[in-house]
Amino acid sequence: SALPVTAYDKNGFRILFHFAKECPPGRPDVLVVVVSMLNTAPLPVKSIVLQAAVPKSMKVKLQPPSGTELSPFSPIQPPAAITQVMLLANPLKLLLPSPGRWPRKVPGPE
Repeated sequence: SALPVTAYDKNGFRILFHFAKECPPGRPDVLVVVVSMLNTAPLPVKSIVLQAAVPKSMKVKLQPPSGTELSPFSPIQPPAAITQVMLLANPLKLLLPSPGRWPRKVPGPE
């Protein structure tokens, strides 16, 4: 699979997008993105809510997150992480911008 894309990285809080290689069965217009939120700061991060906006021609659905709080970073443990699945419906197959690769075409049969 493709390497994750860093969507946000500031003050010890990082958001990574992991793009699925395949579309869901029967839905070639849907891109599956696993969002990972990590804390590398010495303080906890609480009340985390991911929000996403897309153009009117697309739809976005966020599945429930694995949690809403991240414990402080510890050098002897892996960073705390929250994961959340984001589904992007792109029926018109518009080009999607993504950091590092502009533009990015949604995978799927033509």
